[in-house]
Amino acid sequence: MKIRKEEYKLQAFADNLVFILEEPLETAAKLMEKIEEYGKVAGLKINKDKTKILTKNMRANRKKELEEVLGIQTVNKIKHLGIYITSRCSALKEDNYLKLKQQIATDLIKWENLQLSLIGRISTIKMNVLPKILYLFQTIPIRLDKKFFDDLNKIVLRFIWQSRKARIKLKLL
Repeated sequence: MKIRKEEYKLQAFADNLVFILEEPLETAAKLMEKIEEYGKVAGLKINKDKTKILTKNMRANRKKELEEVLGIQTVNKIKHLGIYITSRCSALKEDNYLKLKQQIATDLIKWENLQLSLIGRISTIKMNVLPKILYLFQTIPIRLDKKFFDDLNKIVLRFIWQSRKARIKLKLL
């Protein structure tokens, strides 16, 4: 989005907007003015209780100043379209991939007692587990260690084979 000479990067999905700003103390107030100006014409208003600011490489006193200028809370992580975005890149794996692995394990334990055929169990993985994993891989493409995939594989295979010995080699499956 370009406003006069200033260019702002943004992501939009329905009524959800994410702005990426350099020098937020200098540019955020001007951006908020433009958004509020648009809101008056469109009949929309920013919900400052739901709006959050995620900063990267900004000292605490500058964050506080930003909060005071905009009247919006700064946070260390936000959830955007189901993905946790953090101010520290090292926390992306923990906040997204490891939590998803735990959620998958919990879900599959709940579904273990369902009377499903082998094809039904495989379909359950294809329809409920794979889309979540693929969405995360496409959204946050970070390098993951072999242990993550080994653990995920064990969780899925335990569900497919009902904690019994596999009847078909994994490569054939």
